[in-house]
Amino acid sequence: MIGELIIPIFLLILAVVLLLGALKNSAEKIRLWLILWIVFIIICVVFQVFNIWSHQAVNPRTGSSLVGFLLFIYQIWVVYAYLTELRCGPAGLTYCPTQITV
Repeated sequence: MIGELIIPIFLLILAVVLLLGALKNSAEKIRLWLILWIVFIIICVVFQVFNIWSHQAVNPRTGSSLVGFLLFIYQIWVVYAYLTELRCGPAGLTYCPTQITV
């Protein structure tokens, strides 16, 4: 019972951190969310690969978890774009001094 509540509570805490970071335009909170979310996704992928490997049969739910993984990647991309905009201003996605290479 308590084990089933750990992940939803963790996700709720992550959502609150992201919301507070967005409301306060805090790059530190957004970066914290980004790091924790990437760690969470890596753990989920490891568990999913282990689940597929241990059952030796294709589960129909595996396709839906792949779609969920792609949505996680999209969320990371959107939050990273917002973080870049916070650091470099509104033009940060097209021009950012830290992206110039000589």
